[in-house]
Amino acid sequence: MASLRDSVKNYQDELRDGIAWVAFWKQGRSWNAELFHLEVDGTLEPFDRSRLEEIKAADPAAVILNGYYCGHLGEDMSLDELTAGVRYHYENGRNDLDGFIGAHDDRLPPEVIEEARAAAHAAGLPFSEKPYRDGEDFDPYIFDGSMSIEDYELMHRIIEKERSEQMDEWKTGYSSYDHDRLEAADKMKIERGIYFDTKGADISPLTALPLAELVKLREESAAAEQTVFENLKVQASAWEEQAGKTLLFDKAIEYARIPEVKHTANKWQDEDNDRHTISNRVYKMSYHVYENTRYDKAAQKSIPYSYTLSWNIYTNSPHGYGQAKIAGQDRKVFADRAAMEKYLNGRIKAYEKLFTEISPAIPPEYAEQFKVNGQLLPGYTVEGEEIKQPAADIPAAAPRTEPGQETEQFAILIDSRTRFETGEPGGYWLSMPATKEQLHEAMQSVGITADNPQDFFIHGYSDREDRHIALPYDMVCAAQVDELNFLAARLETLDASGIAALNAATQRRNGFENIGQLIDFTYNEDFFVHIPEVHTPRDLGDYYLNKSGMVQMPAEWKNSIDLIAFGRNAAAQEKGSFTEYGYLVESGDAWEKHFEGRDVPEDYRIMSYPQPTIELDAAPAVQTATISEVTPQEPRPVIPIVLTSEKPAEKLKEITDRLEQGITELFDSERYKEYLRVMSKFHNYSFNNTLLIAMQKPDASLVAGFGKWRDDFERHVKKGEKGIKILAPSPYKVKKQMEKIDPTTQKPVIGADGKIVTEEREIEIPVFRVVTVFDVSQTEGKEIPDIAVSELTGSVEQYQDFFAALEKASPVPIAFENIEGGAHGYYHLEEKWIAIDEGMSELQTLKTAIHEIAHAKLHAIDKDAPAIEQADRPDRRTREVQAESVAYAVCQHYGLDTSDYSFGYVAGWSSGRELSELKASLETIRKVANELITDIDGHLAQLQQEREAKQEAEQPQEEQTTDQTEAPSLDLTAEPVVTVLWSESPHLKEGQTMPLHEADALFAKLDAEYPAGMGYDKTKFRIDFTFRGQPDNYEGRQDFGDGDGSLIQHIQSYHEYYAQDENWKSHVIAETGLEGWEQDKAERDMLLGEFVPYMKLHCNLSHMEQEARRPLLSGEELTPEQTAYFHAVLDYVQECRPLLNQGQYRLPEPPKLSDFDQTLQDYKEQVQAEIAQEAAAAGMTVEEYAAAGYEAPEQDSFSIYQIKSGDETRDYRFEPFDRLQATGRSVDKANYDLVYTAPLDGKTTLEDIYRTFNIDHPADFKGHSLSVSDVVVLHQGGKDTAHYCDSFGFQQVPEFLRENPLRTAELSTEQNENMIDGVINNTPSMGELEAKAKAGEQISLTDLADAAKAEAKKPKAQQSRKAQQKKPSIRAQLKAAQAEQAKKKPAREKSQELEV
Repeated sequence: MASLRDSVKNYQDELRDGIAWVAFWKQGRSWNAELFHLEVDGTLEPFDRSRLEEIKAADPAAVILNGYYCGHLGEDMSLDELTAGVRYHYENGRNDLDGFIGAHDDRLPPEVIEEARAAAHAAGLPFSEKPYRDGEDFDPYIFDGSMSIEDYELMHRIIEKERSEQMDEWKTGYSSYDHDRLEAADKMKIERGIYFDTKGADISPLTALPLAELVKLREESAAAEQTVFENLKVQASAWEEQAGKTLLFDKAIEYARIPEVKHTANKWQDEDNDRHTISNRVYKMSYHVYENTRYDKAAQKSIPYSYTLSWNIYTNSPHGYGQAKIAGQDRKVFADRAAMEKYLNGRIKAYEKLFTEISPAIPPEYAEQFKVNGQLLPGYTVEGEEIKQPAADIPAAAPRTEPGQETEQFAILIDSRTRFETGEPGGYWLSMPATKEQLHEAMQSVGITADNPQDFFIHGYSDREDRHIALPYDMVCAAQVDELNFLAARLETLDASGIAALNAATQRRNGFENIGQLIDFTYNEDFFVHIPEVHTPRDLGDYYLNKSGMVQMPAEWKNSIDLIAFGRNAAAQEKGSFTEYGYLVESGDAWEKHFEGRDVPEDYRIMSYPQPTIELDAAPAVQTATISEVTPQEPRPVIPIVLTSEKPAEKLKEITDRLEQGITELFDSERYKEYLRVMSKFHNYSFNNTLLIAMQKPDASLVAGFGKWRDDFERHVKKGEKGIKILAPSPYKVKKQMEKIDPTTQKPVIGADGKIVTEEREIEIPVFRVVTVFDVSQTEGKEIPDIAVSELTGSVEQYQDFFAALEKASPVPIAFENIEGGAHGYYHLEEKWIAIDEGMSELQTLKTAIHEIAHAKLHAIDKDAPAIEQADRPDRRTREVQAESVAYAVCQHYGLDTSDYSFGYVAGWSSGRELSELKASLETIRKVANELITDIDGHLAQLQQEREAKQEAEQPQEEQTTDQTEAPSLDLTAEPVVTVLWSESPHLKEGQTMPLHEADALFAKLDAEYPAGMGYDKTKFRIDFTFRGQPDNYEGRQDFGDGDGSLIQHIQSYHEYYAQDENWKSHVIAETGLEGWEQDKAERDMLLGEFVPYMKLHCNLSHMEQEARRPLLSGEELTPEQTAYFHAVLDYVQECRPLLNQGQYRLPEPPKLSDFDQTLQDYKEQVQAEIAQEAAAAGMTVEEYAAAGYEAPEQDSFSIYQIKSGDETRDYRFEPFDRLQATGRSVDKANYDLVYTAPLDGKTTLEDIYRTFNIDHPADFKGHSLSVSDVVVLHQGGKDTAHYCDSFGFQQVPEFLRENPLRTAELSTEQNENMIDGVINNTPSMGELEAKAKAGEQISLTDLADAAKAEAKKPKAQQSRKAQQKKPSIRAQLKAAQAEQAKKKPAREKSQELEV
């Protein structure tokens, strides 16, 4: 006797994979199972059908299941779960054998068979009942019972007759074949052939004749044959003439059948795959934008990092093939969406002239595209040619969508928010400046009137191609129309150089904050000095040193100046900005406010709304009808919504506010009034009856009794529907003696005998009876009004991943089934699982799943729980409002708009227009929505990581073989070696080896030069090295083109990412436990804290070695001191490498050039003595004096630092200190800009500073109001303290003033390297700089300035005679040049501070 579990076990693989159907039935107490396969066409073999009928006879309750098609079964289920699923189907009668046989039986009904039999007999043909299958041979010599005896005998008589006729043909002596074929108007082919048949021929009469006679007879027969052939050729010529006429008809018919071309009538429309198109009868323009995303570990979601735009313009000829390309560009990549949209808007405006008429004239070079068989299609004209045929009935040309461009400065795209959010194409480009009439015309074209002013918004900006104005895109879209109109008018006053300066000013670090400042720029052109040809520090250094005339020094000295360092130092001193439009620095003139903070002048105010007209009221109906005619059958992709908030909490609040507003507007509609009238007739059932209804019909929605459906709703219960049993009150009354109660005192009345008086009263005894009700899905008749669409439509990007994440986020299982009655899904209260209707759109499926998950999280109940606990459960209205609001909020968060469905659903379940259920549940809705969003984001990230891990594991076998490349032998005192295991880059070869510093630089170069938007070149590498005295290696993979940079930067960023990624942490803990995570974290900490600095130190040593070896090998003339110094550096490198490889990172002090020059040593001692004297004079020790920068104590002061602008600092901006710490971030000075410094009064507190910089800004303060995340540094008594502006008060942040610890580990070697190549200085003296300049070496202007400053600090009386006898110092020469230059008062030039 087999159990159900044993039977399932035998077929568990088939059930999981869904590769076959398995039947389950019982005989007595024993379970049985058997496997069945369907034919390719989905039908049953007769044998299988007979077997299933036998099983059904043995057990009428038998079922047949397939894990792919049947619910409660799945590929990830255990054996016990599969067994439970099979039992569920068997006990509930799901997927029984009757339905399965009926669905897959290909036998015809008896009446059809008899009709076919009669038709065959009437034609004299035999008839077989056996169905024909493709590829199946019919054997006429086997009697299988599908034919009657009479039909079988008739078939064989026909076969015999055909064979007899063929035998008669053979007796003629030859057989023939023909390949004759006629293709009208194309080809005629007559081909005949004969062959000799030995069986039917008799040549004996001919063989008796002499050979010569036979030959003569043969020639006569062949001549007669030739005559017949010639006659046939004449007939063939006649065919050619007739075929030519037919061909002419064909070509004319082909021309006549060319359909009118489909176009959008010069309106933008959205197509499949997020493609946008505008077209007319001649031209077609389309574009497509693709977001390239990358997972953001901080935001825990994928965010776009670049945008790929493809656009093109083709001819739009009716025949649809061979279109000519006019313009376009494929896969142009932008890092910024605003820049991409700006570029796209420019392309659209550049070619909009092609889309002003429905049927413009065709340029001659494209005329062939619009001809068929040499004839121009009707309705078209060619430029410069006369019309040769009457024009077809063509719609009139659409008016231009913008006024003329005589004074246009730029254009804005205005639209209706309602149209935009529903994906309706449109929008109007309005040229600025504009008039009120032009603005009204634009508004009316997009459906904006005084009735719907809230729908008006700006979502596009474009400038002229011949006058590029780089206005901030977001600022324009957020501005008022009047401001933009005034700005456009003011821009007319700027010439080309003024526009270039404005473009540069918009890109500087602290750019314009509002439109008012942009307008004021037109009054303050002299506030900035703009150098358009300067874009880099090198350009600036060259400009100031060689072109400006501001720096006077010998030419041989100029050749030694490091232009990059000079330019960088100059820009830092004067706070200039490098932009793509040139270099910009303040001139020193005062900025005058003319407009900012004031009203727009009356002459430029055009903002108002046109009054609605009759035509506009009728427009939506016409438009809807038009759109419905061209709407494709396939659901279009979901149109993403636009949210303005960035933080999750603010996003959810914005979403729920939008939900509340949308429902409030719905309450004012006529549709809602009709809905309320009908809904008021339905009864509100108690908790117990709700539970009973859910147990019997989980998808029930509107429930009423048989008579109520008939009388109140004009609907009738369908035949055969089973009722839902609930309890209805049925009290009865009885008379009973009761104590008489005094109505005044509410106490029993006492009679004269001292006893309580009684009276007979009628009381009601509460009892219940069972009644039957029916759900609306079980009825038919008059339609029930609704206030929402019945089902959402639309596809969703990455739907499979999204639904998989939802399944993991759900607290209960989710299954699909065919739900009768129109419900989209339900949550089973007893069995704790969610059912979703099959066959819905992707958007409706996701929305329904989230709705039911919200029910499972918020409204699950225990029927055995005490009544008091059940009483706390929200009522049905609140439950549905909460669940749908959560679904709406989550979908909106991911850009999926369900308002057409959700607004009506929530309104329908709300008790009134006050939305009490929604408002009372907002906190709950936002909390659950936030939990779901967090879970979904986490699961989506985990799915992405698992997919990447799987791809990594599926690397080709040859890659694994290559990875085992033998490691090169290592010298324990050598630099680490990098081996290329395999690479997709053409610049690298498999097995190639190179020193670490070469690989680091080469990888950085390959990554930087890889073309954007072209994927990646993957490279697997191994680093072999000696670490802590032991040989070791590291393997990894870098993808050139992903922006990781050099090899060491890639390794560092890779491990920093996974060390902080919470999803990775959860994955490791789930796989290996907490101990595994600790081990993973310790390994990454070691790599980041020791291995990465170790590699950087090795690279620094290599750079030192290269810089020292270069002059020694170049053959240039060196002094003995220089030669000794460079050899000492080489020895130093050889000494340090073994130390590094043994794990010693505190390396010895590197040699200095000054150690090899006795004159410099003497000078150094002199300077030290002078410093000691200055320190004593200031009352300080030498160490204190050095720490103070060799300056005497100055007045106390304070400085304000604010977060740098840009995406890289977005997560730090305005963040409270506790949240910053919770996310593992620190207050790093590298993320800040110094915006203000001022003296500090001893009485001034931090709160005073906060108040001042929020209420009354100093005139010279250029930053924003002091806010959360800003840092105030107090300089008091020679000490600095940093204070973080928090939500309440300030938090002291010592780390703000600390040096980067990783940087400190590298300084011991990098300082010497930088001393050699001039990148970082060791403050050489004036003597050292003069010596280097004489030797023709580069010198740093920063060193020159510092040395000059130190020289100036020495008291004149204490300067040595030797120093006084020297020629004027470099500093003196610079100072003289400065004084000379100061006499010339240059206009609009940089400040004189640069020359210090």
